[in-house]
Amino acid sequence: MSSQFDRIFEIAEKNEIDPVCGMSVNPDQPSGGSHLHQGTIYYFCANSCRIKFSESPVYFLENFGKHGH
Repeated sequence: MSSQFDRIFEIAEKNEIDPVCGMSVNPDQPSGGSHLHQGTIYYFCANSCRIKFSESPVYFLENFGKHGH
């Protein structure tokens, strides 16, 4: 039973957070793709989040955690 929980935590630790909506994203298969900004790769849950971020990355990085879909 503990191996099942270990696997869940392993997956959760590996995921990234979409800076637009705050959703958890698997960086190996990001549904919305990724965007490189100032040397950092950001991952997205949907194309719409990636597009919003690419149009104004500073806005979303400064206000991270204050937005939702």
